[in-house]
Order: sequence, then C-alpha cells, then structure tokens
Amino acid sequence: MFLYTSRKDERITIPARHIEDVELSDSAFGVDFELGKRYQEFLKEMVRFALLGIAGYGFLIKEVIEPRGNITTGQESMILVSLICLACAVGFGLYCGELDKACLRMQITILRLLQRLSSEKWTNPAYSSPEEVASWQKTNRADLDRIRDCQKHNLQRARHMLRSTVWSLGLGIVLTSAAFMWCLHSTMREVRSALPMASASEPGNGHPLCCQCAQDRKPGPPATSVGA
Repeated sequence: MFLYTSRKDERITIPARHIEDVELSDSAFGVDFELGKRYQEFLKEMVRFALLGIAGYGFLIKEVIEPRGNITTGQESMILVSLICLACAVGFGLYCGELDKACLRMQITILRLLQRLSSEKWTNPAYSSPEEVASWQKTNRADLDRIRDCQKHNLQRARHMLRSTVWSLGLGIVLTSAAFMWCLHSTMREVRSALPMASASEPGNGHPLCCQCAQDRKPGPPATSVGA
C-alpha cells in the first residue's frame, strides 16, 4: 500500500462484529462520492486529451513526415519531448484517479470507525466486559488516528500528482502544437520551392530543351501546288 498511504496500513484492526458496523447512511458519504465522481470525470478528460495528442503524432508521421522522408534534429527533439510530456500526463492522471479512490475508501473506513466509537455495542460494558470495551476503544481510536494520517498523506500526494498532470498536459499541448506547425511550415516551404522547378520543365518556359522542341514544332513554309 506504499503507493497510496506512505507505507502505512489502512486496514481496521478489529473486524466488524455486527451488521450495523458496516452500514452507513447515504447522507454520510453521498457528497464525498459526488465530488469524487466529478473529480474522476475531470481526470478522464485530461487523460483523453493527452491520448488524442499522442494519436495525433501518428497522423503527423504518416501524412507529413514520412512523405518528405526527412526531419530536422530540432523537430525530432520537440516531438520526443512533447510525447514524453503527454505520456507523463496519462500516467499521472491515471495514478491521481487511483489516489482519489483510495481517499474515498479511507473516508468510508473513518466513518465506520466513528460509528463504532459512538455505538453502544462497542462502548456499553453490558454487551461484553469493561476490559474488552476499554481494549476496543483504544484499538479503534488508534486505527482512526492512523487512517486519518494515511488519508492526509494520500491527499497531499494526490494534490502533487494533479499539479503534475496539469503541467505535463499543458506543456505537451503547447509542444505538440508547435511541432505540428513547424512540420507543416517546412512541408509547405518545400512545396513552394518545388513549384518553380516544375513550371520551368514545361514547354516555352525558358528551358533550353523546351525552346528547341518549340522551334522544331514551328510550321514550315506553305507547300506550293504542282500546277503552279
């Protein structure tokens, strides 16, 4: 669990003893789940944009770079850096989503522990013995403090991952746009430079061979009739 909670155990030490220990009202966690759902949708959109940028390079390579047959070192470096940024955005975004799920899971565990600490079946010695009640209270409070600390570290890590996702995606989009414009500009410049050469190869445009052909095609003197 070191990916989520800084290598701290988030499990409850004492398992549930009654069905009431796992039951929670919708009002207790409904708002948290709604916020988590919107957060997941936001992360999915960022991951989708990053994947679209990566897919766009397939079009760029196949339709622009491959027909040219050459690419400059600067363009290659820009494409590699932008691909790295987009890939990092995808990885950070997916990891950030897992961190959010872990936070929600810890929140459910915290609510159940708070419910235990106020339940008569865990606090009333009539259902067990005073020694067991004291042991349960001590263990449940220790679990609550530990899981809250786990959630705190988890939220801090999720915040850093979210910032990394946004920065990686933003930088990847900027570099991708620049790489597309650079490659398209180079392609259009090559096309413009090839147009005068193509026009010069046509008859009558100053090319020596074409002028010779034009002279050969000049009509000769009119033929005289035999009777004259």
